[in-house]
Amino acid sequence: GLIGAMGTGVVLEGMGWGTIIKMAATATNGNQIVVGTNGAVRKFKIDGTKATNTGLTSMVLIYAPNTNSVVENIWAINSAAYGIFTETTSVNVRVSGCIVDSCSTGNYICRSSGVNQVKIESCLSIGSGGRGFSGDSGAVIIEGCLSRTSATFGISTDGADSEIRNCYSSNNSSVGFNITGARSKLSSSSALSNGAVSG
Repeated sequence: GLIGAMGTGVVLEGMGWGTIIKMAATATNGNQIVVGTNGAVRKFKIDGTKATNTGLTSMVLIYAPNTNSVVENIWAINSAAYGIFTETTSVNVRVSGCIVDSCSTGNYICRSSGVNQVKIESCLSIGSGGRGFSGDSGAVIIEGCLSRTSATFGISTDGADSEIRNCYSSNNSSVGFNITGARSKLSSSSALSNGAVSG
């Protein structure tokens, strides 16, 4: 990947969204930035340049599969596959204040090792080629997030014991909120525009 695996405790921090990491036209597939244990990435924009990297169908711009990791104030755009991705090995991982825009397969893939281990909060998804937020494995908390104009579901949780709290889903092509995991919850303060609730 572009930067690849960051070591334990390493922090990669920009000066704000004017700090731009851009994939070359000859970028390689896979995980571009892997957040290490006790590590963090914050305050920059990362561009997957999918117009010239259309074949990179397993590209992940920010991958957080480790323990005690933070992804904060990242603007991730134009991946030929995924934007921000947590994993079934993720323990105490927090993703907050991020924008993910126009990733071809999915903007946020939210997986977790167990209950209360992964939280996605105050994040925005725009124009996902798949789901805006996809909690497809393990218990995740998605709170205070907005999904707009996704090609399929706006916000979806398939893993048991997941929660969608105080979220808004608008103008997605399919279901606004999709909750299929056992014992999963959608808070009454979540709102929906131009979509449906399923599950």
